[in-house]
Amino acid sequence: MSKKGIIMRILVVVAFACLIGSPAFADEERWSIKEGVCSDWTGTWRLTHAGDSVWTGTVEQRHVGGPCAGASGAILTANLKVIIAGRNFAAAKTNSSDGNDCNYFGTIDTHAVTGRYMCTRNAGPFTFSAER
Repeated sequence: MSKKGIIMRILVVVAFACLIGSPAFADEERWSIKEGVCSDWTGTWRLTHAGDSVWTGTVEQRHVGGPCAGASGAILTANLKVIIAGRNFAAAKTNSSDGNDCNYFGTIDTHAVTGRYMCTRNAGPFTFSAER
């Protein structure tokens, strides 16, 4: 076999391996979130594609403070369920370590979402933004 033939076979094998591995990465996402009365909470949503328009995962957030609140450094964790339908975004944050479960609604634009959320305590509505 010629050198050119060997190189072509190697490229085909590499391309095939990449295609097989791609869905695992495409089905997992991390979103950077900013929320709170004065954008005083930041964190990461770790989501896995659960089928159709549904994603599930967890969030870890830290109170970093903002223009209207000093940083407390508090950390909270929770479970997430996200539904994305076209440009519509909805999420439920449940089993929150601080006991404050929240519902999010917004509009998604390519790699970012903005909207409002309301919680079981400190009702809101408040604003949030997230980027993948």
